[in-house]
Amino acid sequence: MQTETMVHTHDAVFFCDTLTYSTPYISNNPRNHDSLAFVTDGTLGYEKQGRTIQIKQGQIAYIAKGSIDKSSTYGCDAVSYIAVNFNFDASPASSRQNLPFGTVCSSKNAYRYEKLFREAVNEYSLGLPGSRTICNGILYQIIGQLYNDLVFDEITHKTVNKIEIALDYLNRNYSHSDLKISEVAKMTGMSEKHFRRVFYDVYKKKPHEFLKDIRLNNAEQLLLNTSKPISDIAIRCGFSDVYSFSHCFKRNFGISPKAYKKM
Repeated sequence: MQTETMVHTHDAVFFCDTLTYSTPYISNNPRNHDSLAFVTDGTLGYEKQGRTIQIKQGQIAYIAKGSIDKSSTYGCDAVSYIAVNFNFDASPASSRQNLPFGTVCSSKNAYRYEKLFREAVNEYSLGLPGSRTICNGILYQIIGQLYNDLVFDEITHKTVNKIEIALDYLNRNYSHSDLKISEVAKMTGMSEKHFRRVFYDVYKKKPHEFLKDIRLNNAEQLLLNTSKPISDIAIRCGFSDVYSFSHCFKRNFGISPKAYKKM
């Protein structure tokens, strides 16, 4: 288990990019910054020292400072991603080490990471006096979650597979308002009591809280990016009616769905 070290960064630069089959990115000189990239569509092929690693949709790639590499599409015509470039302060303690992550540093919590990356790139584009400070804060949240994923990886392989089955089921069926946690537990082969305990140990959230977050995150994206009526969004995201959706949304975001959509 790696010991977490407090690091400080210069301004984090968030941006969106797309590579096509004919336009790979080639770094002929050592990179002068660290990078994290969340793949939003397609598969990214990351080549370094003669080895190519696939970073699939929903995964994060960590590219260490000093790398000489190539990024391109892998088995697809185009790959899109949200990335952040950053530098650690040049203090003796931080300049001697990179973050303790592999190239594919996360394949879990995709919805959570995507929300953080999108929030950061939107904030960065505003260019307000406090935008860069906010973006630095979001970067720390991402790095902190990646450290938590290292802890997750220490759980036995068998348990991880069971939890991932549950996560996949929740992400595919969150729109069903009658979804029951007991059904999810049954799919994993655990008793409901044991499933709830293991789930909380891993995510520090109860399963029904996790499900609520999935529903709210998807509802937020629909409010921001579509013209669908709020009542339709409520049903599509698994809420029994628009009233329960509005109450839950306001309790978590501090504002009603209607007001949030106008913003």
